[in-house]
Amino acid sequence: MGGRVVVLQRRGKFNHEKMAPESYPGGCQASIHGGVEENEMFEQALFREAEEEFGSDFVLFLKQHLDGMSEVSIIKDESCEIRTYAIELPSDCIKVIKLRPSSGRLDFLCKDKIDSIVDIKQFTRERGVTDSRVIAMFNDARDAVMKALCGQ
Repeated sequence: MGGRVVVLQRRGKFNHEKMAPESYPGGCQASIHGGVEENEMFEQALFREAEEEFGSDFVLFLKQHLDGMSEVSIIKDESCEIRTYAIELPSDCIKVIKLRPSSGRLDFLCKDKIDSIVDIKQFTRERGVTDSRVIAMFNDARDAVMKALCGQ
């Protein structure tokens, strides 16, 4: 696999942070996904989420490559603002990722596979995506991934 890829996390069946079943298990989202907590700066949130999802070794690796980060999407509504960032990392970053119990699994998406993404809402919230070959995402996440891969 060469060129730019997006690292997707496939949701597991159980969310260990909430101690409850995961919604839309088997669905995909861009890695290092989460919100900025009160009294937290963006960079602090990025490192906290990265450590929660991929471990402290990955955070050290990430800190060395922040100059390659760019914002690819902003979605605002009356209740929140969601920003998606892309960062170009060397392929050896995969070696330092340590998945957590709630991480599910990693998938890699390259530009030529974008058209295969389906709307996650065609699946039920409880049962989710049962075919591991299907890449199902919320439409806003799919759009952000497209911008990261295609610059659209």
